[in-house]
Amino acid sequence: SRSRRQRRRSTQTATVATSRSAWRDVADEIDVRDFLTGGDVPDGNHDLAYAVQGAINAACAGGPATSIRRYVVGEVVLPAGAIPLSVPVKVESVGGFKMRGRGTATKILPASANMTCLIDLNGTAHSQFSDFRLSGYGTNVVERAVWVRWNGVASNSTWNDLRNIDAMGLRYVKAFEIGDPANAGVDVSMVNMFSCNAYGQSKTDGTLWQTGFYVGDGVGANNLVHSAFGCRASTHKHNVRVANSQLGWWGGLVQGAEVDFYVGNTSYFVV
Repeated sequence: SRSRRQRRRSTQTATVATSRSAWRDVADEIDVRDFLTGGDVPDGNHDLAYAVQGAINAACAGGPATSIRRYVVGEVVLPAGAIPLSVPVKVESVGGFKMRGRGTATKILPASANMTCLIDLNGTAHSQFSDFRLSGYGTNVVERAVWVRWNGVASNSTWNDLRNIDAMGLRYVKAFEIGDPANAGVDVSMVNMFSCNAYGQSKTDGTLWQTGFYVGDGVGANNLVHSAFGCRASTHKHNVRVANSQLGWWGGLVQGAEVDFYVGNTSYFVV
């Protein structure tokens, strides 16, 4: 069988006729380990943001993220181990993107004191992110662990799946956030979350663990039609908060919060 390095080379030289190929299944794997340099390994002692971002960039083709929705040439695979990030990794303006880890054996950690997020999904469509854990690293804090948004440039965010992602043992304000108040009213639609879990550590802290799942940007416009299936949230000020948006919450578990469901100016909310 081909080595990881061979797979990466074939992936980087692959060509696709049209951007519609973004929404097909992609056979080639792009392994983050192939982008490690200087003897770095995922042991929690090295900043690996460069390697994860390198794999993401290699998986996208078709033009600059600032002007076009790109297509994909491979599926990014995160290794087992501890993966510190000093800056957020960004997936931008792409359709059909896939990134998966090795379940709870893949731990993504914040390596900087104050980060806007760990995973920044900006203008992703028909994409899937799965099977990793977002964990703590000393006293470092993130504003949100996973952020699905659109800055209004190039392509919108729609039909994204988040599967089997845990925020656990992490110092965050929000675990999962859908939308961006700084770009309110743009199209961030149809995010589907399956077995995603947000485990806070206090419902009374004045800064941390404010919300497990924050859905909406405060404007009743194009942040629409989101769903959560079998998700869990515990020990936040608000386990689930919906702000001028739409959310269906099926199954799962909410417990230990000051308020389990905080819903404001919402066109529909179903539990």
